[in-house]
Amino acid sequence: MTNIKNALILGRVNDLFTGDTQNGAQDLIDKTKKLKGMGVLAIPNDIESRLKDVAKSIEEAQRMPDSTEKTTELASLNKKLDGLKLEIKQFLYVSSYNPQTQKYSGPLAGLNDIKIKTTNNSSSITNLQRIPDLSVDFRNQVSDVQKQLLKTAGISEGAKQGLERVNQSGTEFIKSLGIEKTMSQLSPTEKITVMTKMLDPKVVNQSANGGIAKMTESILEAIRKGGSENFTFADGTTENEKQFKSIKDYIFGNRDGDSNGKANQLASEICKIYTGYVMALGNNHTNSSFSDYLIAKFRTGDISMDSNNRPILDGVGMNGYSTSITTRYDINDVKTQNNFQTFEISGNQPTGISRPMTDPELNQVFERLKPGQVAQVYRDTDANAGGNHYYLVIKGDDGKIYDMNHTGRRKEDGSFYEYNLSKYPTYSVNYGD
Repeated sequence: MTNIKNALILGRVNDLFTGDTQNGAQDLIDKTKKLKGMGVLAIPNDIESRLKDVAKSIEEAQRMPDSTEKTTELASLNKKLDGLKLEIKQFLYVSSYNPQTQKYSGPLAGLNDIKIKTTNNSSSITNLQRIPDLSVDFRNQVSDVQKQLLKTAGISEGAKQGLERVNQSGTEFIKSLGIEKTMSQLSPTEKITVMTKMLDPKVVNQSANGGIAKMTESILEAIRKGGSENFTFADGTTENEKQFKSIKDYIFGNRDGDSNGKANQLASEICKIYTGYVMALGNNHTNSSFSDYLIAKFRTGDISMDSNNRPILDGVGMNGYSTSITTRYDINDVKTQNNFQTFEISGNQPTGISRPMTDPELNQVFERLKPGQVAQVYRDTDANAGGNHYYLVIKGDDGKIYDMNHTGRRKEDGSFYEYNLSKYPTYSVNYGD
């Protein structure tokens, strides 16, 4: 009986996002009132108030004479309406999920039945050995651009440090810290010390013109200066070649402007690719520089385009892990998007939304890690529901898991905090031997 009731509730919630598109705001107001009166979903008063404001503005705009101004105004108002619909979906999530029990209730209770999905891709690690052969022809060009960018007026100290790393191998970076060892020779405690520097948020945050942005800019500009005819597909599947062509069109095209504009856009979303690289270093699967790594992934089409037609989605054909354990797939076994952007009610079922991993599930995965082993997590770190950020963790000699978020907080001495299971929902853990 409960399942039937929940299906009916979801059916009525689905009505919120379908129906009268000509007068969408008023239609949404009428339906939220009906649901509230039935005790199904009490939309917050703040959202209701803003819905009324949008409805009134749409009504006024529709009375305007046909013109470019009217079209622009209605487009802007419909965008606000879409934002309010998203807020209602977020509210449905927040009111249904209990972070203490890590369970959904009410109409979304069926999400509790989603099973953990495990995938293995050992070739992802072995492919890393090919990096030097795929990128060697670009190394000098990256170095030349790096030197030019270091002279840029007003460049921040963090951006300078990032640029200085772009062509450094893992061993060269460790040596720059005064440590005469390779990554494989470091003890778990020494590796954690190295990682505090390698993932310093002041250097590798994902802000515009920050360290990662400047590293990416030097790589893109080196490729552009080398000429389109010299930037060629290495090898791979037909799909890889298709992705390479899209990457090449982006790099040499006008979208997002010059190399600086492109790099700033990519840097804001590059967390999975960059942490995949550092993970490969940390687990001794490569000693390559970031420039070598990114160029190799470009040339093998191991990065695909996102919904904004930017090359940012990691193809994981060349990455620092072989095993992925995740609850990121919805009830139809479809991968969810960042912040549950495709969350819908379809056929009286919630789609595009999933459940986080529970503490026991996470602990079971973390127990498999060896001291000094690096893993990649996908977590919800912002105000919106759903995962949005990839970063790294490491297991210490003491058996504890340390949080190495490159955009997060550090202790006063710069060391890592212990991983807090309950602070942010976790949807994936990627790791390898």
